[in-house]
Amino acid sequence: MELAGNFFLIFTFALTIISLWMLIVNRPPPDSSAYRQLHLFHWLAFAGIILSVGSLVYLLLTGSMRIEYVARYTSHGLPLIFRLSALWAGQSGSLLVWTFIHISFTLAVWIRYRKRYPEWQRPAGIALLIIQSFFLAMNIWALNPFRILVTETPGGLIPFTPADGQGLNPLLHHPAMILHPPLLFIGYAGSAAVFAIAAAALWIKKNELWFTLMRRWLQFTWLFLTAGIGLGAWWAYAELGWGGYWAWDPVENASLMPWLIATALMHTLILRNRGGLFSLTSLFLAAGYYFFCILGTFITRSGLINSVHAFSKSSVGLYFFVLLAAIFIFTMILGFRGRRHFIAGKSISSFTSAESMTVLLTITLVIFTLAVLAGTLFPTIAEQLFGKTILLDSLYYNRLTRFLVIVLLLVLSGGLIIHIRKNQGLSASLVFLLCSSFFITGTALSYFITSSLFFSFLSGIILTAFVLTAIKMYNDFIRSGNAPPLRKNSFIRGLLSSGSTLAHVGLLLVCFGVSGSLMDQSVIIEGRKTQSFESNDLRFTIEDFSFEQNRLYESLTGKITLSENERTIYTFAPEYRYYYANRQTSTEVSVYSAFPRDIYVVLTHYDADRQSARFQIYFNPLVSWIWAGCLLIVAGAALAFYNRSTSPDGIMHE
Repeated sequence: MELAGNFFLIFTFALTIISLWMLIVNRPPPDSSAYRQLHLFHWLAFAGIILSVGSLVYLLLTGSMRIEYVARYTSHGLPLIFRLSALWAGQSGSLLVWTFIHISFTLAVWIRYRKRYPEWQRPAGIALLIIQSFFLAMNIWALNPFRILVTETPGGLIPFTPADGQGLNPLLHHPAMILHPPLLFIGYAGSAAVFAIAAAALWIKKNELWFTLMRRWLQFTWLFLTAGIGLGAWWAYAELGWGGYWAWDPVENASLMPWLIATALMHTLILRNRGGLFSLTSLFLAAGYYFFCILGTFITRSGLINSVHAFSKSSVGLYFFVLLAAIFIFTMILGFRGRRHFIAGKSISSFTSAESMTVLLTITLVIFTLAVLAGTLFPTIAEQLFGKTILLDSLYYNRLTRFLVIVLLLVLSGGLIIHIRKNQGLSASLVFLLCSSFFITGTALSYFITSSLFFSFLSGIILTAFVLTAIKMYNDFIRSGNAPPLRKNSFIRGLLSSGSTLAHVGLLLVCFGVSGSLMDQSVIIEGRKTQSFESNDLRFTIEDFSFEQNRLYESLTGKITLSENERTIYTFAPEYRYYYANRQTSTEVSVYSAFPRDIYVVLTHYDADRQSARFQIYFNPLVSWIWAGCLLIVAGAALAFYNRSTSPDGIMHE
């Protein structure tokens, strides 16, 4: 089966090179037989990569330990679902999945634009096929997942089949890791379609239609990238056992940076759609979106940094560095060459306009992205310059986050005020009175409860923005149905038209949850069975310890009851596991989630002689609001994408 997997990789690569040659050299017209051959080649390449991925899946599911990738990431006792998720657990397997998704996007772009937009199809197709050939070449020669496992002997290297594999990393034995990597890969690979459309616009020098074509792919990939980042944060919270959800780890930052650029691009496209503003800026942001996706991959896979998420060090970093340089140089040349065709004749009319709010938002997101990049690369740069590693602590990122959250909330509130005044005809004094009332109420109430000035200030802004958002959403319902919301089917139309507003509500919840979680606390308790401890007006009682064994691991579970006013609320069961296959340990946390806060318990140490254990208990305010906000953002983005994708003319209306 490994021979079949390699054959289909080479087959797909050959078809990609042939298709690329035909588009660049032959330039067949849309109604020619050669053009129909190109269509067939795209489908055959898609079939080839499916068969190659299917070959690796078969090897993983059947436990073919003669294959190096299978032996490294699976074991005979591994559950079926985790054998399947091992497909993206390592460098070569995940790269193959990325290649499969990229080819899927290439085919989708080809099919969609084949007859409707042939002028755009050729340059966009060339860009996608060049990237596709790059990934396939890496899969064949640099990171081939079908390599036979060999061992060194006095007579040389010989094939070797171990009795069992090393097994999956214990940290990946979690439901979130079944979906988290593929979701990110869809976002990363799909950003190539956004980049290809930008490159096509710059190549043919036409400042029309491209923003309509681009926004469809941008919304789709942003949706999956958002879901992947949110799911990854939940995995870190539930699995890593340090009480938090975002550690500003370099690999976490690597996924955040393209998301920030894509968010900025999404808003500048609104201005381009309305009045032709920021065309060149949007095209550069589109290229930046893909650039930061590849940069994140370079950081993750090159061994440049150390991370719990990162892959092992390899020579693949050089390949991605070459791709980064090519994207940058290609974009700069095309942008300089065609800049005159993308300069708008209009300008921003007023500082207190929706356009000015969008500009401020874009500048903020780009600055924040560059600050995150600087913080991510600083330890490596410092090590090269000064010979020692200088790590930036969370204070650096927390200050950045506070700045970003405040600006985002102010810009969002400002944009909502402008929208409401424009559509409702309210006077400035009435809007000011409304906003002031809710801001003062939210600030005073929060300060009375928490005594935190910063959190209270943010709470006042969030409450004000939430009320303004609710007013806008109601207006969307009314306008979409052209009737009261209770009219037949008007609720569905209103819901679809309010997708972007719903996503902004989710953003408000995330901001509220993040600002509240900064007030977290933790305590350490240590004792034997039946001992009790008091903390935050709650009683924690160590009830029992239990030992279990199965074919994968052995575990120690500590049971702690949580009670308040002599009433038992919850029983925690944190675990400490030892996995046989790879001889690694992991902790399984236990979390009690409630509306105001989470209580998060980790078993950190057990003394068998004294039969006592040490537990770390975290009190995390408002974390549940973050997960609820992420769900709303994803749901809102899905509704917005569905609503706009069903438009007859394909144009994205705001």
